[in-house]
Amino acid sequence: MGTTKDSPARSPRSRILTSASSVFATRGFNGGSLTDIAGGADMTRPGVLHHYPSKQAVLLALLEERDQGLQLLLPDTERWTLRELLAGLDEVFAAILKDRELVQLAHVLTAEAASADHPARPWVVRRHTLLRQSLGTAIENSLETGELAFPVDPTALASAILGVIEGIENQWLVSPDGFDARGALRVFCDVLAAGLIQPTKKTTY
Repeated sequence: MGTTKDSPARSPRSRILTSASSVFATRGFNGGSLTDIAGGADMTRPGVLHHYPSKQAVLLALLEERDQGLQLLLPDTERWTLRELLAGLDEVFAAILKDRELVQLAHVLTAEAASADHPARPWVVRRHTLLRQSLGTAIENSLETGELAFPVDPTALASAILGVIEGIENQWLVSPDGFDARGALRVFCDVLAAGLIQPTKKTTY
């Protein structure tokens, strides 16, 4: 179904953020300009500044929109164990990979945010912290239930799992047609589960 210029999907702010996502994903925050964003949104630079006072304001609005979208994809994992988390990762990962531009945006900004004064640095730090906490909670739940074959440091393992996931995403961004990202993640989850998680006890009668 088509949209009109007056529909919410074609609002000026929506057009600006859609253009900004493309510009920042391909050129980075530092390399992209308000003029580039304005051109992609079919607006003038003053027109963009009418809605957002600076390039940084555009970026922060874009990141907030991205977080809201991802929140809809992520299940409530607070009570999950590691076994349940690993079993559910494939579905979440598949949904994330549907939007290559957003994945690329996150990775470009993460690399740029190594600079302490980058405006996306607080977002990157917060994102990594929340993801580690989510993974760590599942690991702690597994430790409490006796699901794991041996004790592990939840924070260290959570960091390692996050590193593997982001490494798989990086390889997929470079070789989207020649690399099976979901297959790689499935193998990792299977190997981790086989080596760390206790087999499910079968009920005998």
